[in-house]
Amino acid sequence: MLRPIISIDEDKCDGCGQCVLDCQEGALEIIDGKARLVGEILCDGLGACLNCPNGALKLIERECASFDPSAVLAKKNSCVQPVVVPAKTKTLGQVDLPNLGHLNKRFPTTLQTWPIQLRLLNSATPFLRGKKVLLAAHCAGFAVANFQDQWLKDQVLIIACPKLEPKADLEQRLIDVVAHSQIQQIAILRMSVPCCQGLERLVRTACQIAKIDLPVSVDILEIPRAG
Repeated sequence: MLRPIISIDEDKCDGCGQCVLDCQEGALEIIDGKARLVGEILCDGLGACLNCPNGALKLIERECASFDPSAVLAKKNSCVQPVVVPAKTKTLGQVDLPNLGHLNKRFPTTLQTWPIQLRLLNSATPFLRGKKVLLAAHCAGFAVANFQDQWLKDQVLIIACPKLEPKADLEQRLIDVVAHSQIQQIAILRMSVPCCQGLERLVRTACQIAKIDLPVSVDILEIPRAG
């Protein structure tokens, strides 16, 4: 049948994965670094995925298979679901409160500045002045062994998650930091998942709007796949 369906310009696509996140039907996947339509019957032709920063996606009309909601449901059900193991809980009456004193421990840290959340930072914060900044994904600190020793020797840490936090909030805060904090450079440390590329887009946008040309480097953490 003739109907609207998504079309992808591979030359414009950089594999950022924004369209994959926006498509609730699972019609798009990142394959070999590019967005791909993995099934005509999965695409509803409504264009929820058109929020591409590079304009690589558009809706066209062509002969193709009809949208099949049952196929969408089947694909979602075929995804591996996490196994939830019920936690062993105690009622308040069963907790031996005096024994909770062992939880009050202090641990050494090489972290020199606080807060580290981008959305909590004020561009007038003194510890940013003239410093090198490490903008890290939330997951990065847990994915790298000896994270603080390796990465925080001469860099001020800022963390953000472009998937879980409002884009507009992160963007405006980073623009303020870049424009007013006189930082020397930004090093980005992110995971290899597509949504983490949002950190690079945030930095690029902030530098463009603030009209400041900062040295920017990107390191990507790749988690080996099991098997």
